[in-house]
Amino acid sequence: MKNVQNRVSCILKFSTFHFPLSLPHKLIFFLRSNHMLRTAIQAFAIAAFVVTFHTSVAFGQSKGGARGMCGPPPKAKPQRISGGESAKPPGGPSKLPCAPTRRTEKKMPPAPPTIAAKISFGANLDWMTDRNDIFNLTKLLGRQFQTPFRSIVVEFGYRFDPAETPIVYMSGHNAFKLDASKRRLMRDFIEGGGTLIMDACCGRKEFGESAKGEVRKMFPDRRFKRLPLDHPVFTAHHEIKRVFYTKLVTDRPANEPFLEGVDIGCRTAVFFTPYDLSCGWDHHTHPHSKGVVSSDAIKLGVNMLSYALVNRKQGETLAMAKAYTDVDDKRRGKVVLAQVKYSGEWNRHVSSTSNLLADLDKNFPADVKYERKDLSLTDPKLFSNPALFMTGHDEFKLTDPEVAALRKYLEGGGTLLAESCCGREDFDFAFRREMGRVLPKQKLKLLTPAHSLFKIGYDITKTSLPEHIAAKHSNITHPYLEGVDVKGSTAVIYSRYSLSCGWEEEDCKYCLGYDSEAAIKIGVNVLGYALSH
Repeated sequence: MKNVQNRVSCILKFSTFHFPLSLPHKLIFFLRSNHMLRTAIQAFAIAAFVVTFHTSVAFGQSKGGARGMCGPPPKAKPQRISGGESAKPPGGPSKLPCAPTRRTEKKMPPAPPTIAAKISFGANLDWMTDRNDIFNLTKLLGRQFQTPFRSIVVEFGYRFDPAETPIVYMSGHNAFKLDASKRRLMRDFIEGGGTLIMDACCGRKEFGESAKGEVRKMFPDRRFKRLPLDHPVFTAHHEIKRVFYTKLVTDRPANEPFLEGVDIGCRTAVFFTPYDLSCGWDHHTHPHSKGVVSSDAIKLGVNMLSYALVNRKQGETLAMAKAYTDVDDKRRGKVVLAQVKYSGEWNRHVSSTSNLLADLDKNFPADVKYERKDLSLTDPKLFSNPALFMTGHDEFKLTDPEVAALRKYLEGGGTLLAESCCGREDFDFAFRREMGRVLPKQKLKLLTPAHSLFKIGYDITKTSLPEHIAAKHSNITHPYLEGVDVKGSTAVIYSRYSLSCGWEEEDCKYCLGYDSEAAIKIGVNVLGYALSH
């Protein structure tokens, strides 16, 4: 064996002079014989590796700490050959330089509809650390609905049209700022029916604080809130009651899903997740990530997309909100329906009472004008209005002066019509509690068809409950209305299920309430009862 090694060494030693070898072989033999040059090259290679490694770690680095790219590089786009670029036919080059050649592929089908746009923004390409996140999600949604969808990447100056791209998506690690023109574009998009989804990649607070701050500047009169578990986003496609978080998440011991949102009307138009979902959509996790594990992150993502797509039409309806105007100047009197202002989002439907007042005018003709205005319970003008309307989604609490004023109003002959917008549990719970404070000796009781309001305008005794509500009340075949009597008259009339969505003629797919025809009939009868008593 040793003789063989010696023979090979001898051959290598003199091969550059005695054998006609190729250039690469000669280079190898040259390096073997030059120890100093070989050492220099090895040092250079090590230095290059160190620089490359630190550059990749520092990519998108913020003051909060270093991190690497969140996901694998995107797949290269397939190289397509158009009809005029196919291979030349056999037999040599064509006689005419510009002669068309044969097609080598079938005609491309039309592009699938674009449902989401990912925004490129900020420095250091921070927006693309999870490069395939929204793209994976839209493809998955398309497979589940058997309809191909796609996502695109656009710059922030792009003017979004909700009818063409209903969802805009932002994700990142670092803080960022938008100028006034970009905020205006985004606000117009959201108010026009679009949905904004914002993800704090790896759970980074720098991005989260900036994202929520920018939305507050877009909508200074609205606030972020945690979405309750009965919010339809948690049942839009998958029923989600629990999710699993990564090890660094220690503040969600019950494993409840956590999303925050901003509502426009009764539609959640902005979604924000402080816990990373995008890494899960990109099919990977990190030891330094505060987020939801991939399988549950995908379910939440699919639900958000489903909710946004289904509610796009509702957003368009809200964007065209209208106010009721009585144009008959000959009428001498005026009747005002006052909507109660309270702490919280009290004005879910800007124009919900417009259709209601128009129909009321037809069924109760009188020499009066019907108007609507907003009024706080402590306003001295409260007692000049025969009826109040109150609605909402969320938990609320009246102040002691508001409680006292409402009690005095009801005991003085006024009527309160209230409803839980979209049938939300938080408002229902809060309303029952607050009525206990206003009228502590009375309780809400179910109104039967024998009550005069069931026939005062329309005959609603046979107006059945919607199918999804009837399942909860199998023994009731009439509208589910509750009331409180004060001095022989029903002063509080409450609907556990939504009326205002029907008044606004919205296409509210996730609303737990009455359809438009039934809602208007119930509303007209209740207001007719209030005016006649």
